[in-house]
Amino acid sequence: MPQLQLPLFPAGIKAINQDIGVECKDGKVVYVHGHLPVFQHEETDLKSFRFFTSQMVDRGVVRAGEVAGTFGVPQGTVKR
Repeated sequence: MPQLQLPLFPAGIKAINQDIGVECKDGKVVYVHGHLPVFQHEETDLKSFRFFTSQMVDRGVVRAGEVAGTFGVPQGTVKR
């Protein structure tokens, strides 16, 4: 039987939704699932940001609106 996982993130991590969080530290952006890092890229690396966020939206892990709200980008640019 599946067990409910509480949405617990380490201090300093901003939640995108209840499963995925993001932290910007020392010029790096780190995406975490619970307490485990799943991807990281440089703060200035726009291609990696677009790649990973679009992968998460495509797989249904996050919604485009959640990404847009968390990062403060227009929702139309996330949907492309």
